[in-house]
Amino acid sequence: LGAVVALALLVLSLNEGQRRQRIVAPQTILYDATTADGPLVAHAHRMQGRPARVERAADGVITVSVDRVGTPAAVATPVEVLWLTAEALVAEEALGVTVSNGTLRHADRDLTVPITPALRALTLHALSELRASEAQGPRISRQDPQTCRGCGYRAMCAIGRINAPTPHSAMG
Repeated sequence: LGAVVALALLVLSLNEGQRRQRIVAPQTILYDATTADGPLVAHAHRMQGRPARVERAADGVITVSVDRVGTPAAVATPVEVLWLTAEALVAEEALGVTVSNGTLRHADRDLTVPITPALRALTLHALSELRASEAQGPRISRQDPQTCRGCGYRAMCAIGRINAPTPHSAMG
């Protein structure tokens, strides 16, 4: 019984140490989404965002994004890396700082991504491709009047508008 109690105390102390490491207070909080009046705006990049926090820590300025629903992975996904880098770009322009890292905070661990010049360039390239594809409109891969007829999104969908029956075709 004594060994079980000792083991339990050891686990509790290790967990407390890990918890303390995770919530080390930053030197300065530059932005906090819970208390800010609005999002950060980057006019040059035509973006805005609400990172959970932007902190000036011992190792530089970091952005923190909180994942409330996802299952933590061992490494950040490509989408998470682009997201963290986009938040860093917004914070850099809006706050006049250089962000060194982006952190994705899960319930049980933090994933940290170094914000490098290559990641900044990749994110800006992805953003320009996204804007170009939005300007072109959706690619219509299939036009199925049967499917479109019953769809509730037909009024706002380019495919549905093309397949919508005209007054003449509805009369036969």
